[in-house]
Amino acid sequence: MRFKLERNLYEAADGIAAHEGVPVGHVLARLIAQALGEAVPDYCQPQGARSEQLALDQERAA
Repeated sequence: MRFKLERNLYEAADGIAAHEGVPVGHVLARLIAQALGEAVPDYCQPQGARSEQLALDQERAA
């Protein structure tokens, strides 16, 4: 799927993606989900947040 996005919006999303260690598409999906009040998929979360959640899940399972 392709769509046109204003350069300034893409650059902002790309900066977030670089900071969080995720692809820009994941950042865009997260922002759209949040704007629509939908659940954000786990794969769209920042790298650190996913690692923390995995650690919590592992602690609960033990």
